Amino acid sequence: MGCRVSAALKRLELMTGGASRGSRGGGPGPAGPEPPVAPARLGRELRELLEASNAMGPEQKVGWQRWLQQPAKEVEPPPWQKLCYRSSLLLAEGAQEAASNAAAEVAALRPLPVQPLENMPWLQHLCCLLEALDAVLCLSGSLAAAEVAEEVFPKLDEVWEVLRRYAKIAVLKPTLPETDVGALRAARLCAGDLGAATPRAQLAPLCEAALRLPLQILARCTPTGPEAVTGQDLLELADGDLSLAVFCAVSALRAPGLRASGRLKLRVWQLLQELSTFQFFASEISPFRERSDETPLQDFEAQHPGYAHGLALCLLQADALEACCDLVVANAEATQRVGIIIGCLRMLHSLSASDRLWASGRLLARRIAVLWPRFGYRVLAPHLRRLAASEAGAQGELRRDLRTLAWLLYHAPELAELARPLAAEMALRLLKGSPETLAVAIAAAANAGALTEGTLLDALSAMESTQKEAVQQRFPEETNQRLWIVEAAWPVIEELGLWPAEEDDSEAAEKRRADIEAIAKLTPEVEGFNSVLPGGVDEAKENWGDDWEAEQQQAEAAQTKADKPCSMPITLGALGVPLPGPQSLGSRSQLFAHLCSSPSELHCSLDGRLCTEPVLAAPGGELLDVLFQRSSILCWLSQRQVCPVTGVALHAEDLLPAVATWMKMTAVLPYSFGLLASEQPTQIRS
Repeated sequence: MGCRVSAALKRLELMTGGASRGSRGGGPGPAGPEPPVAPARLGRELRELLEASNAMGPEQKVGWQRWLQQPAKEVEPPPWQKLCYRSSLLLAEGAQEAASNAAAEVAALRPLPVQPLENMPWLQHLCCLLEALDAVLCLSGSLAAAEVAEEVFPKLDEVWEVLRRYAKIAVLKPTLPETDVGALRAARLCAGDLGAATPRAQLAPLCEAALRLPLQILARCTPTGPEAVTGQDLLELADGDLSLAVFCAVSALRAPGLRASGRLKLRVWQLLQELSTFQFFASEISPFRERSDETPLQDFEAQHPGYAHGLALCLLQADALEACCDLVVANAEATQRVGIIIGCLRMLHSLSASDRLWASGRLLARRIAVLWPRFGYRVLAPHLRRLAASEAGAQGELRRDLRTLAWLLYHAPELAELARPLAAEMALRLLKGSPETLAVAIAAAANAGALTEGTLLDALSAMESTQKEAVQQRFPEETNQRLWIVEAAWPVIEELGLWPAEEDDSEAAEKRRADIEAIAKLTPEVEGFNSVLPGGVDEAKENWGDDWEAEQQQAEAAQTKADKPCSMPITLGALGVPLPGPQSLGSRSQLFAHLCSSPSELHCSLDGRLCTEPVLAAPGGELLDVLFQRSSILCWLSQRQVCPVTGVALHAEDLLPAVATWMKMTAVLPYSFGLLASEQPTQIRS
């Protein structure tokens, strides 16, 4: 315990001392401390939290009653600062005392459906104390909260351990889905409302609080603001469990109430992007990180696809893309909305922009296909249109995002029919732009199948010869020799004259081939080694893209209305992606180890996630051998009434709860990482 407290305080001391730590994920550095908030601004929310905590003495109760009645004026320094300081200590002491009883409740859990995980009064009281502590720290402001953290954090070490232990049990707890036909029909209609929240797996409120409160309180106590929190901080908060860190981050994105910090939510997306980078994997997760100077780069690269695959599965299980859609629609501040989209797209790029990342790229692309009316029309399309209309400085970012879309189409061709209108539109918009950007836009449109017929094909055929030559010169470099273009589109690109003619069989070409053969005879045959290319690494296997860090801070909010959602009866077919290895995210990721060790038949046929709300499809009373996560299939059925795997007609009323799957998961889940004390039952096999 002492080591963890010392580490937490050391990090806070670094932040207090003004150590400016830029984000390794490419986001901006610290943007300044969070200012104090007047108690009257929280009003009823603060009053209810303080009363429910039952930790305030008579003096504090009178003091808070006084300030809640004062007008909401933020002043520096706030006159309620001493009251905040004393209240924070009382709440931290109360949480420390409640931790032992809450730990006993968690230890006494049994994996029975009759014991709801919400019926835990001490754990509920513990979370109530932490909610009140978070509210008081919010009133204090970042600078004052950092000072009181030196006394508060040592009291919370056992508290974090209890919350982690409970979250690992509760986050994947299966629930029996709704069987009422009217409720299913209403849920499908709600899923089709693009202005409503995106359907997602419902976590118990107590579990949501246990996941997000540690990160919220840590961010409150950073003197330079939430931008100072790094991916390493998030990982340490989850005790090294990267899968739990992802769930904590996504839960923080859904923080309710007036205390929710827009800056923290933006920073969380930058943290998720940081977790997705090769650099974070190599420095924090890879087993070679302790001897990185002695380990060849190829050894890191060989393990990175498994890491990306595991992280993508965790992001899907935590509903990260759904959180992005909801934040973009609900967030009224343009700068934060743009920053959230940039963080999400950079994360997608890191997890898909390579031919080695096919598993992670395919999982994410399938989820985007399910969410396309929201993600495609409400997130991606306005963002790309904004960049296309921006000045030349945003063209590098535009090319990167178009490549991300092209890579997703490369890994999941079934996404092409949905993305085709947007890809064609972007290529048409960029016809008068730079040849580099136009080349990338045409390649993305080719992956979407938009070059076979229509307005875009006519426009490209009518291009002037000088413009066509300029695009032709840039095409090989911008597409990395067609690495991320689907092979079926190559003939169309060549017919349009956008690909350079093949080199004549001249003496120079013959000499080059002879040189390559001669060098190959002098070097050993090692898989993945290319002695001809610089550095001995096959460039065709490199994760290619512009390494730019500039981020547009101010941008006009794109108010483009969403296009009409696609209602064509397309199907996605089988997912075809195996589960990643249990150690892909490191030996300390217990939650992820269970996620991957569970039988494949317990995972959704649509997007590969573990079904915590399992349903079966029974169109016309005939039961299909496909299992779905309830929120995923309802989101799909809100736009097209067809089974995404088999192609048969399917309606929301045809979904039946998978009782056998639910019972199997209830019996086996909690024992996978030895969190419950009772004897492990015999594992059920299908």
